[in-house]
Amino acid sequence: MEEEEEEEEEKTCNNVASPPPSATSSSRRTQAVDIFSLGCVFYTVLVPGAHPFGEWFERERNILGAKRDLRGLEGSPDALQLVQAMIEADPRRRPTARMVLHHPFFWDDERRLAFMVEFSDRIEQEPAESLLALAVEAGAGEVVGRAWDVRLDRGLLEDLNKYRKYDTASVVSGSGREGGREGHTCC
Repeated sequence: MEEEEEEEEEKTCNNVASPPPSATSSSRRTQAVDIFSLGCVFYTVLVPGAHPFGEWFERERNILGAKRDLRGLEGSPDALQLVQAMIEADPRRRPTARMVLHHPFFWDDERRLAFMVEFSDRIEQEPAESLLALAVEAGAGEVVGRAWDVRLDRGLLEDLNKYRKYDTASVVSGSGREGGREGHTCC
């Protein structure tokens, strides 16, 4: 009887979305599989008719080979980052349900603005050579590309440039540290 239970557990754990039984606790393993599945559902909802691992006949092979195609989310960086994390090949690196719930993808405009103001205030206090400032600049290309100004509304950009010129290749400059925010109407 005990042997049958172990065999059944092995069968349920050795599907393409879960780690081997010894890798994580049973509860975490189950949640990681749920998050993986939810990531696939999110993708299908956001990109109707598509699946991150391709057509039905190639999905299992693509999942096992970690071959995913998320091009349908290129226009939505928050959605792309969230789905990428949810369908991460290593289940231990997938977010928890709580992390998914609190992901910026689900933030409204007010919360996004509050975050940006808080971020700007924090960066303003950091020396340019601090680890935080250097880390922000190092990851800037991934977040805003080569120039953050192309992502701003033209009216807002014109308003910002009335008070001073920004280095649009620098996230720290765009956050308000270089030259302060005295003239900024939004912050």
